[in-house]
Amino acid sequence: MHRILTSGGAPASGDGAEVLHRLRAEAQGNPQVQAGGGVKLEDIPALAGLDGIHLSARSQATRGASGPGGGDSAFDVTSAELVAAAAAALAACR
Repeated sequence: MHRILTSGGAPASGDGAEVLHRLRAEAQGNPQVQAGGGVKLEDIPALAGLDGIHLSARSQATRGASGPGGGDSAFDVTSAELVAAAAAALAACR
């Protein structure tokens, strides 16, 4: 089984939802079509029914200055709250 990760040619997957659903219908499961790129929680209802949705679910965290001489202290982490909200949004579509 193969899978493609795409935004449907749009800058963000939510904007390419119509194309993504058309691709999935034409592919009939091979390859699978997974939405990816700029996915936001509010996009999930429009993307439901695809073979997958890739969501970074990231937020920024800080833990003091980094490296010698300081530097930027912010870094990305996966947000458990965003993951839970995405799962709830997807479950509401079923």
